[in-house]
Amino acid sequence: MSVIATAVRHLMAAGVTGDALLSAIAEMEDQIRNEPKARSSGAIRQERYRRNKASQSSQSVTSDVCNAPLSLPPNENISNPPTHTPGNNTPARKGAGPAKPDGVQDQTWRDFVAHRKAKRAAINETALAGIRREAEKAGWTLEAALAETVSRGWQGFKADWVGPAKPAQAENSYLDRLIAKSSAPP
Repeated sequence: MSVIATAVRHLMAAGVTGDALLSAIAEMEDQIRNEPKARSSGAIRQERYRRNKASQSSQSVTSDVCNAPLSLPPNENISNPPTHTPGNNTPARKGAGPAKPDGVQDQTWRDFVAHRKAKRAAINETALAGIRREAEKAGWTLEAALAETVSRGWQGFKADWVGPAKPAQAENSYLDRLIAKSSAPP
């Protein structure tokens, strides 16, 4: 039974007239319409997050002002001079990896670098040394190993994943092998 039906029964039992009953029902309907709707828990969490973030930013501004160091008089000596000198330790450029190894074609290296970035894998000396070591185990050149890594979508290279290279494969680049394969008679 609805709230309004229950209220009407109580009012009728109390002997309220029809006009008074209609006005009471209209008033209850207005209250129900104007009552704020229940919000989802996500909306409540978002509002709380925004309030907290706003209060933290206002607190950090006031705490910075309150905790600001006092300036020294102009002639006072500093017993502990700052050890940091600006410009000495510029950080390395993010994503800067090792230079292109000798014996690897420019295109193969660019493809390998783009492939590793797409995989979100770092290109560093350790990873490159591991690929070089595994390529030597398999009898492959570094060029062929990098090309195979890119073509198969591998993040790295393991000798166990490929058989020992044929002499022509060890000497030729991946592109040379593709050209030879496509120009061979069917």
